[in-house]
Amino acid sequence: MVFIIPKTNIVYLLFSIVQFSYLYGGDSSLLPSGFTYSEYARKGFFELFAVTIINFTILLSSMKFIKKDNKTISFIANILLTLLVGFTMNMLFSAHYKMSLYEQTYGFTYLRIFVHIFMLMLFLLFIIALVGIWNRKVLINKVLLITVLIMYVALNYINVDKVIAQKNIDIYYKTQKIDVLYLENLSYDATAEIIKLKNDSNIEIYSEVNRYLEFTKKELSEDSYWYEFNYSKYKARKVLNEDMVR
Repeated sequence: MVFIIPKTNIVYLLFSIVQFSYLYGGDSSLLPSGFTYSEYARKGFFELFAVTIINFTILLSSMKFIKKDNKTISFIANILLTLLVGFTMNMLFSAHYKMSLYEQTYGFTYLRIFVHIFMLMLFLLFIIALVGIWNRKVLINKVLLITVLIMYVALNYINVDKVIAQKNIDIYYKTQKIDVLYLENLSYDATAEIIKLKNDSNIEIYSEVNRYLEFTKKELSEDSYWYEFNYSKYKARKVLNEDMVR
């Protein structure tokens, strides 16, 4: 296993140089023929994301099967595994960068937000693996499992709908492009952000947003039983009522 890792590192070094020259160089003329910047970013993201998963599998397998009784081999293996982690984290950052480029053109969705969160989790897992490389006393499998569980619980407390609406509206102010219908299909958590467009200078967006707000007001004004209380609805109703007072 230890003899495979140097070759892997060399391949990933060359791979990284070629990949990063297109994006970090900032010269769109270097892009492959037939690709726009956003198309290449999306394609490149999935390539790097797949490589990251493969590397993580190689890393864990190597840590398990490399013999620890020979200190020289163990030290060399640790150096090579550390380089592998370094290249992989660089690729992970590149994948994040490429997805961000794509989002600046096409906006944010549930899937794209979850992809960023998953990449953050992978970043944390590689940090833990790096610690485990040099300190084999760390119960790395348990720490990895606990980290995944913490990220899963944290995900349930992130207001994804509000983030999507906020990010897409920020992009709209820069590009003048937005899918209002997509925002309207989000939960009531997005209402506080959508209301920012109610006085927009674009007539189509102005009309669509105000139609949505009127419909939402009517929907939220309907009577409901106490056991049907929903905090997102409560916040949306409060925001709409405050807007009427202004």
